[in-house]
Amino acid sequence: MTRELAVRRFYWNVGNVGDGKGYSNKLSVKLIWRPKDFLIGFYTTNTLREHRFLYISIIPCLLVRLHWARSWGGRYK
Repeated sequence: MTRELAVRRFYWNVGNVGDGKGYSNKLSVKLIWRPKDFLIGFYTTNTLREHRFLYISIIPCLLVRLHWARSWGGRYK
């Protein structure tokens, strides 16, 4: 059974969102408890172009997930 705890989200804008040149960013931090995952180290998953996931594990079964996302069409919040 996987347990997740959202720790913090950060938002910031680059340029003017909505004018075709600016974009909005989001970075979220989450702790994940996975009893089946005994990985120590880090790994990434880049399934989409505008989303990046970084999983960091120092203690087996306890992961820190960093999720970065970019939005060209609107603002995050």
